[in-house]
Amino acid sequence: MAVRTAEEMIVDVLWERKDGPLDVRLVRRTGWRVVVAAGEIDMSCAPLLLQAVEQALGLDAAEGEDGPRVAIDLQDVRFCDSLGINSLVRSWRRVRGEGGTLVLAQPNESMRHMLHITGLDQHLTVVETLPGDGTG
Repeated sequence: MAVRTAEEMIVDVLWERKDGPLDVRLVRRTGWRVVVAAGEIDMSCAPLLLQAVEQALGLDAAEGEDGPRVAIDLQDVRFCDSLGINSLVRSWRRVRGEGGTLVLAQPNESMRHMLHITGLDQHLTVVETLPGDGTG
C-alpha cells in the first residue's frame, strides 16, 4: 500500500495499527524507517509506539553506516502523557541499544512545548523535517 506524505512523496506503508486514540504507521523513506504517530500517546496506547519501533528495528534496509535509523513523526500527535513521554525515551534507548539513531521529527507546537518543558529536547534529537527527504 502507498500513501502520499505532506511532501507529496510516495512511501511504502510497511506496518499499520490502531489502538484507541492512537494510529501508528511504519513507512520507508530513503535510508530511514519512520514511525508516523497520529492522535494521543497516553497510558492506554503508549505500548503501540514501542511496538512500532520494534517493527522498525526488525526490518532490513533501515541500516545506515551507524546502525538502524528510526524517526518518530510527531506532527499529528495531539496529546502525550507521562507514559507517552516514557515511550519516547524507551524508544530512544532501544534504538541506541542497537547502535542506531532515533530522531523525533516535525513536532507540532504542543509537542515542541512538551519536549521543552520535560527537557527531552536537550537529550533527544529533534528535527523540523522528516529525514530521508533530502533535507533531514
